[in-house]
Amino acid sequence: MKKITLLGSISFLLCSTYLQAQTDNLRITPVVDAVQKVSPAVVNISTEEIIRSNPFRSYDPFMDEFFGNFFDAQPPQRSRQSLGSGIIIHPSGYVITNEHVVARATNVIVTLSDNRSFTARVVVADPDFDVAVLKLQTGERLPSLVFGTSSDLMPGETVIAIGNPFGLSHTVTTGVVSAIRHSIKTEKRMYEDFIQTDAAINPGNSGGPLINIKGELIGVNTAIYGEGQGIGFAIPIDKVHRIVEDLLVYGEVRPAYMGIRVQELTAALKKTLGYGGEGGVLVSHIDEGGPAEGKLVPGDILVEMNSKVIESQRQFAILNSGLVTGEKIQFKIHRSGEVTMVSLVTAEYPLQLVPKLCWELLGIEVKNVSSGVAVDRVNPSGPAGTIGIKPDDVIFQIGDREVKTVKQFNEALIRYRNGISIFMVVGRGRYAYRVVVPLE
Repeated sequence: MKKITLLGSISFLLCSTYLQAQTDNLRITPVVDAVQKVSPAVVNISTEEIIRSNPFRSYDPFMDEFFGNFFDAQPPQRSRQSLGSGIIIHPSGYVITNEHVVARATNVIVTLSDNRSFTARVVVADPDFDVAVLKLQTGERLPSLVFGTSSDLMPGETVIAIGNPFGLSHTVTTGVVSAIRHSIKTEKRMYEDFIQTDAAINPGNSGGPLINIKGELIGVNTAIYGEGQGIGFAIPIDKVHRIVEDLLVYGEVRPAYMGIRVQELTAALKKTLGYGGEGGVLVSHIDEGGPAEGKLVPGDILVEMNSKVIESQRQFAILNSGLVTGEKIQFKIHRSGEVTMVSLVTAEYPLQLVPKLCWELLGIEVKNVSSGVAVDRVNPSGPAGTIGIKPDDVIFQIGDREVKTVKQFNEALIRYRNGISIFMVVGRGRYAYRVVVPLE
């Protein structure tokens, strides 16, 4: 009987082990498998910003009387901490995250899933695209994630977000792709071409990965939109790849160039061209040798760009601001009474074309001087001449970019050329003036 009991126990144990193994295999779903594959390359980013108090007193009797004690109580400096997420993209320790995660950070500490921590430095960052590249201070080979593609995303497909929302390390949320190529409008600017998902993305998730069911990196999560519940956004990884390449090679994102100029569609133009639709912009010029040559012609009406309706010249400029060099663009156009689709790939703007662009766009030529960039020649009837800009005026700033050389001036003009106006800070004599040059 003991022998039978022993054999029965062994059989029971073997059967239980087999059933347990089968159950465990059932528990390892594709989501679990993807998370296990990716998690070692997902990091927690902790930043510290040193904030220094204003060292100057007011010297205003009213301010001194009512606020003197407050200012005296201020410490000379204080610190502010924040948390975010990141993705190791190279074994040598390169990490991508959102620019807003590390903006103004004095110290950056990156912690891996196995609790190892490393100091990191910000290599490059671009606030316009909200992407930053960090380098961990280590000689170790680290787990890394390879890029997938966001070009074939399907609304409804399963996606997984991993990050550190509210400091809760390596939190996993799942959902589906809700939509692609969505825009996000914040107080500061419009962000274009985002993946929308219902996977929860909260503060602290920023900079973490959005992956598909195969564990492939398809986006970088961002939490810049705080007004929606159950709505998350991620920058498509194909765009991130191009941005990171530009940042590492050139130190900035190269503005996209299509070689076209557009103008607003007036009611008279619509009637002349036989166009009865809403919105749209008119192609007014095609650059010789540019990406649009042979694909678009003056007189074409651009109705949609990458499935986004083009409502005005201003919106066309906003859509352009979200493009990077090497990006594929698909236009829906109205030509000779017919609607058709046209595709092109953006290129880098040729610097040799900028002097001509500057004269056609602003009506000025510029030169390097000891104080910076000065106006050399002005077309009195051009946009700049019309508002009163004169030779020897010094241009200190275009848009939000300070310019000290003609090269910097040219780069800034390339970036802001598609707007309906350009903001400048112009110096004359002892004074500097803020001016807006209309481009319409």
